[in-house]
This record gives sequence, structure tokens and C-alpha cells, in this order.
Amino acid sequence: MALLKEDKRVLIDLRYVESATAAASLILFAIVNRAQLLKGSSDYATFRLPHRERNPDGYRWIVKTGLARALKSGSRQKLEELSKDQNFFQSSDQPSEHVFKTIAMLQSKAQFNTPQLRLLAGGITEAALNVSHHAYDDPAYQDQLEIMGKRWWQCAWFDPESDTVFFIIFDLGIGVFNSLRSGTSAASLPSSIQEEVSVLNDSFKLGVSRYKDKPERGRGSEDIKSPIHQNCSQMEKLLVYTGRASYVYSKYGESVGGAAGHLVQYMPGTLVQWQLSPNRRGGNDSDKHS
Repeated sequence: MALLKEDKRVLIDLRYVESATAAASLILFAIVNRAQLLKGSSDYATFRLPHRERNPDGYRWIVKTGLARALKSGSRQKLEELSKDQNFFQSSDQPSEHVFKTIAMLQSKAQFNTPQLRLLAGGITEAALNVSHHAYDDPAYQDQLEIMGKRWWQCAWFDPESDTVFFIIFDLGIGVFNSLRSGTSAASLPSSIQEEVSVLNDSFKLGVSRYKDKPERGRGSEDIKSPIHQNCSQMEKLLVYTGRASYVYSKYGESVGGAAGHLVQYMPGTLVQWQLSPNRRGGNDSDKHS
């Protein structure tokens, strides 16, 4: 929120950054881009970037990944251009349209088999719809929504060396705790990390939904978990961070705990990350795990 409170242009110096995780890069993109959109200026934040020769590692993480370009995409038109050019970093507030583009981009590079592609599409669609239906369901966001919509930010790419697909989606909304604890405001904090962990754990139980009067709801968590197969490789996993809680799902099962070891401070909104190994053997074996 500090960026939004500034009445002058902000300079962010990244020249000496030598490495950056995809999740951290995406969070930076989201926070900067939100400020740019709400301030109505792509030039609201300016950047000093790593030099190719003086800091080759930093240049690779910040510039070659497309993060630098994304950080300068402070308008709807420039964000649409990121999608058109298949930049790793993108943003949208249109689930049905943008999810289709994302799946097509990943499939063109990773070549999932049909069952696995269907499960991945279902998981990404559910995550995007969660943003649209729940993430900003609080009066505190009304003014923001009129300008930038129910927006999420994402990072998606295929690493051919490890034969692994990564997809991360992040929103700056109320988070899982406030979404499931009806009556709490976006500004409220749970009394303890243990309370957050408990709520996040409950959110991944079949049948749990904020719509308690609609028993047919509550299958979204299964859609989000379904791209991770029971017979998947050790590389595959689902990670969810929200507030001060984290959730991990892999071939070894699921675990929920405090995210203090991963996150320095309270995580606004919700971050969901899939790490997948494309299964090219074909057939319908993957249907067993849908």
C-alpha cells in the first residue's frame, strides 16, 4: 500500500539483484502494476535494471524472463500486449478469455496429453474464477475494481531442461481467511497463525465453501489439486500461500502450516503455484486421478 500512498514517482533499483524466484517476481509485478493502474500512469514507477555484463545473473532473472517489461506495463493496452507476445508475466480480469490463451500457450510448448491438459485447464480456471468470485468481495475494494477490475497476475512458462511447467496466479484481494470467515473485513487480521492455518486446511476439504446454503458448491479445491496426480513425479507439487499460512500438495500427500519460513511478512491476497511434469505417454490413465 505504500506505493499507492506516494504522491510522486517511485524509483526502484534492481541493479544489484542477483536472483529472484518466480513467486517473488510475480508479487513485485502485481504490487507495482496495481499502483500504476490506479494512479493511471505507466511511468509512476521507474526502474534501474541489472546490466548484462556487470550482473549477468540478475540480468537473466529480471530482464530475460520478461519481468522488466512487465514492470513497465502499467496500462490495459500494454498488459494485453504481454499476453499477445506470450510473456511469462501477464495480468487479466477476464477468466474465460485469458485462461484459454494461457492453456494454449503452455500446450504449444509442453504438449500435455489430453487428460492432463483437461485437469490443468480445470485447475487454472477454478483459480481464476476464485479471484473473480471471492478475492475482492469487500466494500473496501469498490473504488479499485472500477478502475482495474477483479484482477489477477500470473507467471507461466515451460522449462525444457527439466521438462517442467510452472504456473503461478496471484491476487491482491482479501485472502482465503477473510473469504471463508464471512463478516470479516479486508483490514481484519486473524488472532493467530494457527487460526489461519486451520481455515486454509478447511478450505481444501471436499464440500467446504463460503456458500454454506449451497451444498453443491465446495468442489473447487479438488479442481485445484487435480493436476497433481497420485502417480506423479517428485517434481510435481501444488503450493498455496495466503496471509501467514501455506498449503502443499504432492505425491506424498498434503500439509498445511505457518508460512513464516517462506514469507517474510503477511501475504496479501492469495498465491497459487503448480509445478507439473507433462505426461506424453497418452491414453486415459490420468482419468483415474481426476
